[in-house]
Amino acid sequence: FAAAGLPLILSDAIGASDIFLVPRKNGFRFEANNVNCLAECMKKIINSSNKQLISMGQVSTNLAKRITPSTSSDNLMSLIENK
Repeated sequence: FAAAGLPLILSDAIGASDIFLVPRKNGFRFEANNVNCLAECMKKIINSSNKQLISMGQVSTNLAKRITPSTSSDNLMSLIENK
């Protein structure tokens, strides 16, 4: 979703959130299994202006650009080599 240029809502149990989410810049993080916290994050997105949503999407796109085919293959190779 970051590569698609969208605002994000990610739980704190998602490891990729450290790479793709800057809270309040391109979305929101909620405590895993906390329905109330998730609902609050969803309300924040719903209540955001179009300008804010577009800005969050741009931040998401920029963060996603850090992941390239080269970095992906390097990560995969490090997993294989560490076995």
